[in-house]
Amino acid sequence: MRMVKLTPKASEDLENIWHYCWQHFGEIQADRYINHLSDIIRDVGRYSRATA
Repeated sequence: MRMVKLTPKASEDLENIWHYCWQHFGEIQADRYINHLSDIIRDVGRYSRATA
């Protein structure tokens, strides 16, 4: 399994997404959404093919 390493900007974007969700939908939904995105990012590494 390959690891996906987020850039500092990508990490900042995820923090901003969480904050937006928290403001509009509450903490529980913000956590769920970020956890779902994290699962997807992890799956990208898990199922991606190595390149030359």
